Amino acid sequence: MFLKFYKPRNYAGVALHYGLTAGLLAGAFVLGGPVVLAIAAAAGAIGTGVIIAVNKKIMEDGLELQPVVHEDSPRLGETAKELYKAAGLSSETYPIYDFRTKAKSTGSALGGLGKMAQTYNAAAINFGKPVILISDPLLKLLNDEEEKAVLAHEFTHAAARHHFVSLPQQIGTSMTKFASAVTILSNIIAAGVAAIGTLIGGHMLKNAVKNGMSHKKKQHPILPVTEELTFQQTVANKIIAGRTNFAAQIGVTAALSYMIPGYLPVYAAAKGLELTGGVLTKTFSRSNEYQADRGAVLLGANPLALITSLRKITQISKESIEKAHGGPMPKPFKLVSLWKALNATHPTLDRRVDRLTALAREQGYTEEQIEIARNGKVDTSHAQHLSPDVIKTMMRLL
Repeated sequence: MFLKFYKPRNYAGVALHYGLTAGLLAGAFVLGGPVVLAIAAAAGAIGTGVIIAVNKKIMEDGLELQPVVHEDSPRLGETAKELYKAAGLSSETYPIYDFRTKAKSTGSALGGLGKMAQTYNAAAINFGKPVILISDPLLKLLNDEEEKAVLAHEFTHAAARHHFVSLPQQIGTSMTKFASAVTILSNIIAAGVAAIGTLIGGHMLKNAVKNGMSHKKKQHPILPVTEELTFQQTVANKIIAGRTNFAAQIGVTAALSYMIPGYLPVYAAAKGLELTGGVLTKTFSRSNEYQADRGAVLLGANPLALITSLRKITQISKESIEKAHGGPMPKPFKLVSLWKALNATHPTLDRRVDRLTALAREQGYTEEQIEIARNGKVDTSHAQHLSPDVIKTMMRLL
């Protein structure tokens, strides 16, 4: 059944990502040697097993199920039934969860996920078998067609087995990252106490900056009061911390390059492998998102409804952030924006809308209908803005 979601270009994309990941592992082998790669492989295998086990407990045991008849979506059960049949999935194997955590699940690992219950979000997440989720606010925001389109997108992720297909590539890039870190560290340790001290000092500086820019002000020396930072202060501190950490990293690297002959090219090569692996993983993720959009249409969703749902989510999120900040967010440097785009898990709204527009034309929708979906007014008047506290939590998770 899952093969219907794959076209030749999808197979080619998977093969390309696997091949490039193998190339990164070969580079890590050449740079660090067989021992380093063996250590990375062992760490990758153990780490993957632990992550899958932890995620299974969090995702499947710690979350609330969405009811078949929801107060904000009376047709949720009927829509899900249609999608289960179209996708060839079982409701027992892939139930629909909310982001709400169960009352007994108070672990810190669920804190950020629980906050997402207050956002306009849907997902098929897990490091292993995906779990389908949709939040209450999103069910309230979307109409029936839009709800079906969003759920069909997430059902496609599960039916196309994206998480299984992506897993080998993610393990490979994790191994590359670990091998790169071990290679850099072994060079520093071999150089002696002074080099080790420089590395530790740099990390202490970065941690000091991070703690100094925490989301709470320092406690008053006399009065037992801890005052929350405003949203504007949180944003400003995040920018300052990022720039300071970058400067500290440059300083430490320069000092170690002066102290250790040949360190800089080894560091540059190792970091290059690590960063390339991260970008490759995100590129694979964006490719899967495009495929899930197309798959949603295959499952009977209206591509124009998916366009309007994406526009609604984007609009309410933007409005929430600007309201919390008291105006538009500071624009990052162009290089920072480019780097964020390369490391984004999802394509931009414009790119997704363009591809969905092409699918709508294939489905026979008129240009007038397409124009309304792309540029017409979307109604978010009944939706509540995200609270600054929720937005700050999401920022810390990014």
